[in-house]
Amino acid sequence: MTNSIYYATEDGRPKSYNTGVAVQVDRPASGDLMIFQGPTAFDWRHGRIDDGSVENSSPPHPRRLGAWLKANVHVAGRPEWVFIKLHTHAMQNRASFLSPQCDATFAAMEEWWTRPPFRLHYVTAREAYNIVKAAEAGHAGNPDDYRDFLLPPPANRRLHCTAPWRLRSWSTDHARVELLEPGLARLVFARAGLRSVTGRLREVEVHWQGDELASLRLEGDGPFEVCPPQATAHRETALEFSATG
Repeated sequence: MTNSIYYATEDGRPKSYNTGVAVQVDRPASGDLMIFQGPTAFDWRHGRIDDGSVENSSPPHPRRLGAWLKANVHVAGRPEWVFIKLHTHAMQNRASFLSPQCDATFAAMEEWWTRPPFRLHYVTAREAYNIVKAAEAGHAGNPDDYRDFLLPPPANRRLHCTAPWRLRSWSTDHARVELLEPGLARLVFARAGLRSVTGRLREVEVHWQGDELASLRLEGDGPFEVCPPQATAHRETALEFSATG
């Protein structure tokens, strides 16, 4: 299964992840875990195997880029989307990762892989998974369009609260938050249509339509302060607050 993206199934035996079913365009998902491999290639010039690690034992260098690309890790049926997963083993080799050679490697990526026929995208593990699932579902075109295809961005990148809170539900157009302790709290949103809500809140539920605030439901002991972006705060004493923009 080298240089592939595949599903592994637990079979009760050691290293059951060594075999599996390749992720493929228009084939339903199968197995217990998606294995997302990095590039593995032979470095004939220096007599070593390049496994995509950035460590003191395998320092970064622009000459490694060709081997990473040639490994051709992709979803079966979508060969134009090539995945290059590098790893650092939790920064144990920071001298290599923070070295001028590493800067030169990424500079070479920017120079070589941002002109036709290439487009370079930096993605998180979540975004890479989403792009793989989009390919599996038959989507094509620019993979940048599918960063949030299945799993939305983490809520703590979009919400911040000054008091302990629990996320009850979350999607790209909806959030429902429960406040865990009584008292004054402020919930801040990094999203168009609503800046923050403040008050003695028990629960907050928000719906968006695109970049517009579609509805806002507040439960708690008013008054509440609702701040739209770049607007004057409004105070409401009702437990239900509705807005259209």
